[in-house]
Amino acid sequence: PATIRMGHDPELTGLPWVAAVWACRPDLLGAVTPAQLTDDLQLSRDHGLGHIEDLVTEWAPRLPLPPATIRTYLTENISYLLDVACLDAVALFRSLAADMGVLPPLARLRLLDAGGTGNHTPAKKSSDFA
Repeated sequence: PATIRMGHDPELTGLPWVAAVWACRPDLLGAVTPAQLTDDLQLSRDHGLGHIEDLVTEWAPRLPLPPATIRTYLTENISYLLDVACLDAVALFRSLAADMGVLPPLARLRLLDAGGTGNHTPAKKSSDFA
């Protein structure tokens, strides 16, 4: 049987590990424009990053981890941007998963036009908000 490694191995691929993304099917946008959705998602991200201490306070009693570990995870271990390297990593994962028969072959990802309104400053890194 094949072993599927779900962890990050930059020595193998030179690419980051992408554990999650916000995504939707275009046919489900309804009356919401891609710019509105992009703005809403980016503002939501920025709001969360601006409230790291609130998140630490909320989650520390729920997790068997010290608050400092939760804070470090949220501010240093997670990248909140989906850059070219991340997109390449997702494409590679999907391709390898299809080659192994774990996932069916999938169509190329289509990204929303991220033009937005420009009423916010995109996050550069999580520590910008700490």
